[in-house]
Amino acid sequence: MKISAFVTEPRSLARLLSHAGLPTDIPPIASARAPPQSAWGFEPA
Repeated sequence: MKISAFVTEPRSLARLLSHAGLPTDIPPIASARAPPQSAWGFEPA
């Protein structure tokens, strides 16, 4: 794969993404995962 263009202008990038049918806004930040449960007595691999 070769890079044919590098878009730095936010407005141009939004137009390009919307034309391609891709989301133009950033995804929400997800919550962190809970720590692994060691109550079952499994040993880590």
